[in-house]
Amino acid sequence: MAGLRVATWNCQHGRPLPDRLGDAVAALDVDVLAMQEVDRGSRRTEGRDLAALAQESFGGALEWAGALTLDGGGEYGNALLVRGELRNAEVVRLPGPRRGRAREPRVALVADVLPDDERATGRWWTVAVTHLTTDRRAATAQLVALLDALRARPAPRVLLGDLNMEPVHLLPILTAEGYRLAVGPLTHPAHRPRRQIDHVAVAGRDCTVTVVGTLELPVGDHRALIADLHCPDLRHGKVARRLGATPADGAAAAGSGPSGATRADHGASATPSL
Repeated sequence: MAGLRVATWNCQHGRPLPDRLGDAVAALDVDVLAMQEVDRGSRRTEGRDLAALAQESFGGALEWAGALTLDGGGEYGNALLVRGELRNAEVVRLPGPRRGRAREPRVALVADVLPDDERATGRWWTVAVTHLTTDRRAATAQLVALLDALRARPAPRVLLGDLNMEPVHLLPILTAEGYRLAVGPLTHPAHRPRRQIDHVAVAGRDCTVTVVGTLELPVGDHRALIADLHCPDLRHGKVARRLGATPADGAAAAGSGPSGATRADHGASATPSL
């Protein structure tokens, strides 16, 4: 079974110590990292390009989706980092209210990803990173719009990001579109998390998602959520597993939790802190 280790993390523009963002990113040993609330050249980060700092620590390729231009200069948006290749990247502008607290523009970045570990098979993944609004009704409309855009892309499809909704509200929508959602670890706020609003989901024939855990990092107000994704390599008429995976991983993901959900095994998944 082809495999991918991914993480999603809202870095809160590096607060309170933007200089430590590189250290935080270096702690994430994953193939794909999706970041939200990333500043580039803003006043509040003293002109630092946090996306470039993240790429320097992570290595690999970077794609950027700016959501808005900040007062005083600089941009704010989402970053996608891949230890491998990126192609066919596009920015999807999401619908949203023009007034009120939820009026901040929201975007998604969608790209084809070929991780270094998949070069031998040539298996590309469709990956999307987004940060939805805090208004649940508007966030639902944004999620539906993004899923519509993803439907035009080849499977397997991966959705990563701060969706500002808890699993109970996401599962009916994602399950209807064939996604499996990693459910379990609380991610926000970072110090004493009370809810899971950061998510990993995958869609594709016989694909599974297994929670690895969460990581509290030295910057940001969310914990990073880390998960393993596995999908059969149907092109070659056989299933090849990623080195180190066991049959139990896929079986547990496919058979646990409500329909479309994979719950973390809290007895086995550590939540380390830096």
